[in-house]
Amino acid sequence: MLNNTEHGYGWMHIALHWLVALAVFGLFGLGLYMVELSYYDSWYKGSVDLHKSIGLTLALLFVLRLVWRLTQARPQPVDSSLTWQNRVAHWVHITLYLVLIVVMVSGYLTQPPTVVVSRYFPCLASPR
Repeated sequence: MLNNTEHGYGWMHIALHWLVALAVFGLFGLGLYMVELSYYDSWYKGSVDLHKSIGLTLALLFVLRLVWRLTQARPQPVDSSLTWQNRVAHWVHITLYLVLIVVMVSGYLTQPPTVVVSRYFPCLASPR
């Protein structure tokens, strides 16, 4: 089932969720690794370019996820009698979205846009 229903999320929503989660954790790990590199390490430039490329991909996936979330039905809570837990879960979810937006925008603003776009996955570029 591609689309969400009242009883559960569709595979598209689930796939977007896990792709965003994988990108966030991967970027966090890569960022921790990059902090230990000096400017003269052989993989310093490559790791920065990879980090930017994955970050831009995350931003695109995030926008797609938001569009999907806003256009699809949301499943009903498992236990609707726990209204306070459902309300807290909703606000935690919104907070996570806002934190992701702030982190992505701040990461993008640390570099000139022409530099970020011109180096999108340079490791995949074909040799000339």
